[in-house]
Amino acid sequence: KLTSIYGFSNMSALTKVVFPKKSELKELESIFNNCPNVTGELEIPESVEEITRNIFDKSSLLPADSSGVVYSKAGSGLRKWCLGVKGNKKPEANYVIQDNTYGIASNAFDGCTELSGDLYIPSSVQYIGRSAFDNTSYTLKDNFLYSKNGEGYNKWFIGQVNDSTTFSESSLNIENGTYGIASYPLTSYSYWTQTQYNLPEDLKVICNINGPITDTFTIPKNVEYVYGSIPTSNEVKISGNTKFEKYSEIRGGYSTSGKANENSVIISGGTFGTGVFDSH
Repeated sequence: KLTSIYGFSNMSALTKVVFPKKSELKELESIFNNCPNVTGELEIPESVEEITRNIFDKSSLLPADSSGVVYSKAGSGLRKWCLGVKGNKKPEANYVIQDNTYGIASNAFDGCTELSGDLYIPSSVQYIGRSAFDNTSYTLKDNFLYSKNGEGYNKWFIGQVNDSTTFSESSLNIENGTYGIASYPLTSYSYWTQTQYNLPEDLKVICNINGPITDTFTIPKNVEYVYGSIPTSNEVKISGNTKFEKYSEIRGGYSTSGKANENSVIISGGTFGTGVFDSH
């Protein structure tokens, strides 16, 4: 079963990419980078849930909107992804991500310093990849980037985007009303600083939470999906109907010596994909 694709970079002879529509393909990572002759509208099957590294980052022949932003094709059996900015294009400051977009690929807008003001994420978005908005000029709150809430939009915790300050606080408090947490929200942190993660009860999606160790990590009962890993913890509490996607990772057991302690996962709900407990 083909569930992920990685590689296929620096192929100047490659001109067309076709993914099987009916497949179990879940993840695309670092594929087709520096393949400048790929053409046509990309069709990404609806089975794909994560784009964990930038793809097609130097492809100049892919069709894009007027701001130079590339999207995959929407349609039956497909998911519409925002893949990023092609070539040397620069989107305008108030660029708005297209409606009906399912996910924003990793590094999609990394380096687009023209992007400023408030960030708006359409309510259709269910996944935001790593470093998707790094090195932008959006308005921050306490050194973190949140997207705005409103009709047709959801509030996401994007995290650190252009701050090299090492996070070493005793708590990380995600604001109430946050719909989702983007992948790898902390770009710089002190691993051995024990941190309490306070997540809102109305949180729906966790793409991936990297960060310092914690004694107890509680996943709110309203969380519907966990796509990536959660911080290393001595105790993980899971309730509700959370779905842990394939190879999302529950990591447990730490000590100041780096050796694993006894740890527990308290489960009173949820469904779990392959590999979720591989670190235990």
